[in-house]
Amino acid sequence: MGLNLANYLNYSISDGPVSVVRIGVLHGANYFSAGQVVYLRIDLGAYHEVYSNQIDGLYEKLVQKLPTLYEHFCSPGVLGGFLKRVKEGTLLGHIIEHVAIELQTRAGMNVGYGKTRSTPEKGIYNVIFRFHDEVAGVYAGKAALNMINAFLLQHDFDVEEIIQGLINIRELRLLGPSTQAIVKEVEKRNIPYLRLDDFNLVQLGNGKYQKRIRATLTSDTGFIAVETAGNKYLTNLILNDAGLPVLRTTMCQSAEDVIEFRNKLARPVVIKPSEGYQGKCLSPNLMQDDEIRSAFALASAYDEQVLVQEYHPGQSYRLLIIDYKFVAAVCLTPPSITGNGIDTVATLIEKLNNTPERQQGDKGKLSRVEIDEITMHILERKNYTCETVLPDREILFLKYSGSMRQGGSATDVTDMVHPDNKFLAERAARAVGLNVAGVDVLSTDIAVPMLSNGAVVIEVNAAPDFRMHLNPTFNKPRPVARELVSMLFPQNTKNRVPVYSVTGTAGKSIAVFLLNYCLSQEGYNVGLTSTEGLCITNKMLKRGDMTEPESVA
Repeated sequence: MGLNLANYLNYSISDGPVSVVRIGVLHGANYFSAGQVVYLRIDLGAYHEVYSNQIDGLYEKLVQKLPTLYEHFCSPGVLGGFLKRVKEGTLLGHIIEHVAIELQTRAGMNVGYGKTRSTPEKGIYNVIFRFHDEVAGVYAGKAALNMINAFLLQHDFDVEEIIQGLINIRELRLLGPSTQAIVKEVEKRNIPYLRLDDFNLVQLGNGKYQKRIRATLTSDTGFIAVETAGNKYLTNLILNDAGLPVLRTTMCQSAEDVIEFRNKLARPVVIKPSEGYQGKCLSPNLMQDDEIRSAFALASAYDEQVLVQEYHPGQSYRLLIIDYKFVAAVCLTPPSITGNGIDTVATLIEKLNNTPERQQGDKGKLSRVEIDEITMHILERKNYTCETVLPDREILFLKYSGSMRQGGSATDVTDMVHPDNKFLAERAARAVGLNVAGVDVLSTDIAVPMLSNGAVVIEVNAAPDFRMHLNPTFNKPRPVARELVSMLFPQNTKNRVPVYSVTGTAGKSIAVFLLNYCLSQEGYNVGLTSTEGLCITNKMLKRGDMTEPESVA
């Protein structure tokens, strides 16, 4: 169905022996649960009090379509517990509940909670299950019902299409990995939060104590620092002035300027857009004139200002700085394929993308590798195409950058970083002015001082991606979101203002006005909503009935 959200919002329930009486979404604590749930009221119809062990082939079809249901403990409390219940006999509502949960889990949204309860009405059951995203939860519930009806009617059902649909919803609607990790951390600390847009703008805390984040940018991050970090040439000049080891760098207006610069260096160069990111249109290790002209054309098509640096071999490291202090580090490796003398480059990339850990988007452990202009540029430099059969054991890197969004992998090396390198990375972040920064270093070994092995600082990045630290491909994850929240809300600092809620059938406004008067007399700045409007410190900001929950936000 593609990435059009309307396709999933309009997903319909097919006709079948089990029908839906009502679908609802309950936010916050409710009659059924202490947390948000999708609520399906279903009518089992002719299958009221017909148990799963009485329905031919149902158990086998469940296992065939969703073998991972084996991981559901259910009431027996052991692996395979739910499937044991299906084999011994359970009602269809209970099965729909577990299928809805597992469909979300397979799409990377592990919800892990649900229950099914009977009602006073014959054959009517309430099916309840958690969700991370409302659209995904409702879609999974409808799909679970359609799947069971398909089994009962002896029809086929494409589970993988549903899972892909849920992955699409996840990529369209869920917070990014960095933002989600920060939100989870503030939840642990009982700090209120509010999502302000459909992307990654989130308010942490409320009232005068609130902070805002957009991914890993914070409301305390300087605008000038972010703009400076975006200008790679200016960053290089600032780092050089601060005494940090950097590459010889220049701005070039033409490919001929690049060739002249290369001739002065008498060594290979790197060409990249001045404001590029994630390795976009970057071309390293260029020595030949024709390579330089091709790479310049690629970079200048992305950005009018083209940056040229001397080429420096070494591993790519990302050092994360929060509150101007070193927090974590990873070694980044571009995605690659290894030839077998049989398969084409395209086939090898397809096999790479089909490994379980690679998923669409940036919310899985590893991202899929797209054959884009960077990949095609790499192939052209080797006189290969996508249909070239890669020689046996030849390793072909598919990107120049180890960016995880482009399919790269990350190995945590936090415990290996030499103290001198930590100091230099902290100094780089402070020189640019970023309280949260990703410092990129090229080094043969991050455990050796940079000034001893000729390592260099390549870039200082604003809004660094936490994903590589939270969920590295190799070695242990680092709880870096904890450090960011501690920076925004140091221990024992306030994060919320008191909120009074007045409910009832009559006299609510009088009670609110009385509270406002008493608190104002005590010197507090009070905001109130009522049927008259929104007031702050007795000044009317907006007239009209402002008593609905959304008026308080």
